[in-house]
Amino acid sequence: MIIISDTVRINPASRQAAVEAGIEMSHASEAEAGCITYRFYSDIEDENLFRRFEIWESDMTSVS
Repeated sequence: MIIISDTVRINPASRQAAVEAGIEMSHASEAEAGCITYRFYSDIEDENLFRRFEIWESDMTSVS
């Protein structure tokens, strides 16, 4: 199992577009084989800081 977590700072003027892109990216990634979850979360103290959290079954780079 591979877990990835990071942060992404969003331009406040482009926040809505970033939210829509994040939803689209989450849905596309979760449709991929091996993806358990792929989500963005808004920080409760800074609405322009998103946290990305992914869980994958395995490191797909090692699959032939």
